[in-house]
Amino acid sequence: ILDIIILFSKNSDFLIQTIYTNKRGAIFMSQQEKACRYFQAETGYNCAQSVFLPFAESMGIPQEQAMKLSAAFGGGVAVGQICGALCGAAMALSYAVSSADPKDTQAKQAYRTAMQQLAQEFEQTFGSLQCQALKARDAQQAQTEERPCMKYVSFCAERLETLL
Repeated sequence: ILDIIILFSKNSDFLIQTIYTNKRGAIFMSQQEKACRYFQAETGYNCAQSVFLPFAESMGIPQEQAMKLSAAFGGGVAVGQICGALCGAAMALSYAVSSADPKDTQAKQAYRTAMQQLAQEFEQTFGSLQCQALKARDAQQAQTEERPCMKYVSFCAERLETLL
């Protein structure tokens, strides 16, 4: 398997694209790249859906169900609260790490620890967990990108790849 890493910039936001090719030349994208592609303006997916969908696919959750489950979490649950990209990551992390057994305290602790780590890294990197505050800061910094939340989608998907 050949790994190719391409670093490119669009409006000062960096995105690392990892393309994996097998012996037959088939191309596989990283989950981060898939999330960023879902978040392109022309797709219509929100931030939570964009992070959740690639991971849901790899966990066997049908795309239509994943889209419906994560739709309400975009835009900080539509009211500017916790970042939708972080909500999408929480959904994927929960599905991958949690147990269906409500008494499985070990699985609960594993999820909590991983989610707390992700949230702490997000807040340290961007200064807030709140959608409204993140968007306000982006507006103050005169962000001109079509989808300024791309950096949050990219970050959450990249970190989620390392946690899972």
